[in-house]
Amino acid sequence: MNQPQVSDLQKGSWKIIWKLKVPEKVKHFLWKACTNSLPTKDNLLKRKILKESGCARCSGDSESVVHALWSCSCIQVVWETEFGWVDRSLMTLASFSEVLQKIRVKPSLLLLFAVTAWSIWYQRNKARLNENPLPIHNIADFSKNYLCEFRGVDSHHSHR
Repeated sequence: MNQPQVSDLQKGSWKIIWKLKVPEKVKHFLWKACTNSLPTKDNLLKRKILKESGCARCSGDSESVVHALWSCSCIQVVWETEFGWVDRSLMTLASFSEVLQKIRVKPSLLLLFAVTAWSIWYQRNKARLNENPLPIHNIADFSKNYLCEFRGVDSHHSHR
C-alpha cells in the first residue's frame, strides 16, 4: 500500500509542533490541523457525513481548516492584536501548515499562536454543542491566560 507523500512543508511543521512547550493536547490538535485531519464541515462533507460545508460562524465560505482557524471574518478579532502583522491580503493559504510557516518568522509568538488556534477550535466545538462558549472577542485573552497558567505549572515542575 502506498503511503501518501509528506511535503517538506508538513515535515517542517511537525518539527516545530513537537518542540513547542504547550500542553500535549495542543500539539496533537496542531498536528491534526496541519494534516487537514480536523472534522471541519468541509472534511465531513468529503466523507459524506454532512450534506453542506458552510461555516456556522460567518455563513459564508466552506469551513476548511484554514477558514475555521484563521481566515473566517468572524474570528479576525481574535488574531488582530498579536498577529495583525501578518498580511492577510496575500493570504489565500491552502493549508494550515502554510499559516504556521508564516507565523514561524516570529518564534516568540509560536506558543501563543498554537494555543490561540486550539482555543478557537475548542470554543467552536462548545458553540456547536451549545455548551456556553466564550464570546469570540474574549478568545485572545483566554489563550494568553491559558498559556500563562500552563507555563506557571510547567515552570514549577522543572524546578524540582
